Amino acid sequence: MNQETKLLTKIFQSLFIIGLILISGCFDFGAEKQEILDKSDYITNLTLSDCENTSLFTRDECYMNVGLAEKNLSICDKVKDITKRNRCYTNIAIAKRDTSICDKIQYKYGGVEYSCYSEVAESEQDYSICDKIRSEKETWKQGCYLDVAIIKQDISVCDDFEDTNLKDSCYRDIGIAKKDISICSKIESFYGEGSCYSVIAKSEQDYSICDKIRSENGFWKRTCYANIAIIKQNISVCDNFIDTDVKDFCYEGIGVARKDISICDKIESVYGKSDCYKRIALSKGDISICDKIQDFDTGKRDSCYLEFAISKKDISICDEIREDDSKNTCYSKLGIAKQNISICEKIEDQNKNGCYNRIGIVKQNISICDKIEEEKVKGFCYGGVALEKKDLSICDKLKNQDGMDSCYMHIAQVTINMSICDKINNEEEKERCYGFCEWY
Repeated sequence: MNQETKLLTKIFQSLFIIGLILISGCFDFGAEKQEILDKSDYITNLTLSDCENTSLFTRDECYMNVGLAEKNLSICDKVKDITKRNRCYTNIAIAKRDTSICDKIQYKYGGVEYSCYSEVAESEQDYSICDKIRSEKETWKQGCYLDVAIIKQDISVCDDFEDTNLKDSCYRDIGIAKKDISICSKIESFYGEGSCYSVIAKSEQDYSICDKIRSENGFWKRTCYANIAIIKQNISVCDNFIDTDVKDFCYEGIGVARKDISICDKIESVYGKSDCYKRIALSKGDISICDKIQDFDTGKRDSCYLEFAISKKDISICDEIREDDSKNTCYSKLGIAKQNISICEKIEDQNKNGCYNRIGIVKQNISICDKIEEEKVKGFCYGGVALEKKDLSICDKLKNQDGMDSCYMHIAQVTINMSICDKINNEEEKERCYGFCEWY
């Protein structure tokens, strides 16, 4: 295993563990949460120098990992992707119990800043943190109260909501969490009531709970029975459904659970039957089952083959795919996964350029980039290699101006370096580059 592979393994293992810690922290009602968060400093031995020496494709994740482990905001500042940078700030805000960190979040469109407050409020189970959300953002504030109420299983807050959707969501989630069907009865909407009773009934494997769903909410009542039938693998319940959609859903669930394609044959919907075959084929690892999918549902048959080809990294399976789009996608995914440009050469659409691009950047080899026909994509590939090698002059090797502009644009956007925009010849592209760097 080379050094890069070892480092990537460390990064993803650490991110997975820290992710589990943060998730569990949100639902931990005891004093253990702070102890766990404090120990997160020692989960990883990654360092900043590790991040600098890894690929651009994983460098941001590395910074996020080290930033959270050290609870160091200055490391989050190094993250180039703004969405990941904001996630880094939010993770540290939760770990440090410090909502002032939420104020560092950029690109506030879409409520990212308020999501930070909400997540800290959830973690701390503290309604007062929701009050930090500005009054003109009442919807976000109410959503924050809802999230905390659900974590605390505080039904009194549900009663105070004026908005019916919020009230129903609150009752539903707390009813499910407490497995208390009396709370489900408070819900007005068909969806909220049906899903509340159904989830509890499924958990308890109790058909009688389904009977509590209002008679006019028939679809949810039937779905409730079907879900329990699937768990109990009681096919006679499926046989008694009149509604074809619910009956097919029930048969498919039991067919997949038993890995029995004869049950798939009972399904009336051709597409439902195809999906049942595909799921069993993948579950059993038996590609021959893909051939049971009828000819006119070629897309489902091909997607079945595609998943086998990817999981087995077997190009000969791609050759069995009928539709050109799916076959080209298969070659592209395998070419990139195996870092094999000879597989890219089998592609007959625009995926070929993307295949060469990914491999060229990873291998830091502009001769692979030169195989790309579209100049802008070629320039992007050169830019990726230039970034990996930290050598801006690589862009100058391009002979086409569009490609050269694309190369500079890519580097400027990744590094958020406006001075590189000056090298772009096309005025419209140059202005777009300036605008991007100013925005971020």
